Amino acid sequence: MNVAGKKKYPKAYLINIVVFQVKQLFINIFISIILGVVKRNPLFFHSISCKNNGFLFTIPNIKIKIEKLNFLSHSLDNQLAYAASQLERLKKTNVFNATFHIWHSGHFGTINSFRLGRLPSAPVDWSEINAAWGQTTLLLVALARKMNLTFKRFRLVPFGNHSYIEALDQNKELPLYGSGGFKFLWDTKFDAAMVAFLDCLQQFKEQVEKGDSEFCLPYRMDRGKIEDSATGNSYSIKYV
Repeated sequence: MNVAGKKKYPKAYLINIVVFQVKQLFINIFISIILGVVKRNPLFFHSISCKNNGFLFTIPNIKIKIEKLNFLSHSLDNQLAYAASQLERLKKTNVFNATFHIWHSGHFGTINSFRLGRLPSAPVDWSEINAAWGQTTLLLVALARKMNLTFKRFRLVPFGNHSYIEALDQNKELPLYGSGGFKFLWDTKFDAAMVAFLDCLQQFKEQVEKGDSEFCLPYRMDRGKIEDSATGNSYSIKYV
């Protein structure tokens, strides 16, 4: 029988009250311990304050470092984008067109601005002609290597304005350079070198045609002569 005027609380409610009081007791004990330590050792509180101030001082430095790293990251991204654009441009570049610029100047064909040929009305200096032959020889050698082509009977030796051709069956050098002036009729090495060059060019043409039937040079070559298909006239490459 319940006593009149007394209220009965649920058991769970009473347990919560007990737990709350225990927590408060532990909190009070912890505060008392901290206060006791601070009173006995004031440097303890000072040390904690210094560490806290040091932490607050470090935050701006970290922010500055983060900003620097972000700037460096953007810079590297820009450099990477520029390198990628340069790579795409180089992939589309024809190395032979960039290295050997073939064009014409008046009556003469040119390679890298050097005229290859001379006329009585236009006496091109021999140093320019020799340089043109050097560039032409280097181009044909590079093209042959690109196709793994080995010339028969001859070996081209690019050597600047003193390039030459080795006649393998005769074991002698044929100079692809001249000096002008008086020339003996039996001194035909320069002419033989130009004829040999046309022979190598013809071999290159035939090799290309094996893989590309539509490839066609504008002029037909045959034993030191160049034929103009438009007129049917043939012109000797020989100097004499």
